[in-house]
Amino acid sequence: MPSLEEAEAEDSGVGLSIAQAEVTELVKELLCGKAPGVDEFHSEYLKSLDVVGVSWLTRLCSIVWQTGTVPLDWQTGVSLGSTVDVKLDPNTAHKRLALSEDRKEEISDSSGRFDLFGSVLGLNGFSSGRSYWEVEVGNKTGWDLGVATGGASRKGKLTLSPENGYWVLVHYEEEKYAAMASVPLSLFLKENPTRVGLFVDYKEGLVSFYDVRAQSHIYSFTECSFKEELYPYFSPHLRVEEKNQSLNPDKSSSLLLI
Repeated sequence: MPSLEEAEAEDSGVGLSIAQAEVTELVKELLCGKAPGVDEFHSEYLKSLDVVGVSWLTRLCSIVWQTGTVPLDWQTGVSLGSTVDVKLDPNTAHKRLALSEDRKEEISDSSGRFDLFGSVLGLNGFSSGRSYWEVEVGNKTGWDLGVATGGASRKGKLTLSPENGYWVLVHYEEEKYAAMASVPLSLFLKENPTRVGLFVDYKEGLVSFYDVRAQSHIYSFTECSFKEELYPYFSPHLRVEEKNQSLNPDKSSSLLLI
């Protein structure tokens, strides 16, 4: 395929076939948290383009349209595997955390159980590739979502941070949000998400959170150094009177293994 400059020179007398406004609107409609193609371009990259970037993308699309030459990367798809339910690991759940609606699950002693935090890990571990799942959080006033390493401590008062094997987003006190980075970072969201998507790229060291219904990015942990198997991490926080109703990731979320 000719370079952008060569193609533009050849087509210098021809007007653009695609309007920049069209490209801008299409980029806005891209869904976050989806796996990239073989070119490794995530939709988040395109959605973050400034005016100059969108202009360049418009020229590229117009040249492809005019010449009829489509880049090989655009023609190659990636198999996304299958979608499975995120199952919660009862052997990691705090003993007062009910994992079933009838609350009749048998509580057994387990050295891997959270003993102070009301948390639980998923059964679906992964140590390669890309993974995406969503959790219906509804109108809950507090929750923790993220990933944790299999070897991260689950005992006592935990400090949720990447150094301790946790990459977690926290919602608390009804309206507040924070990314539990090395130094916790307060986040200011326009609205409370009711469904949260989590995307993990193990190789690239990326953990991203999205408001699924608003189709917007919340926060990303970048340049993470993963050396152990990762597991989905959940905490529904305490129920206070009629607020903060139960969170059931087992039924409301799915894990896409890529």
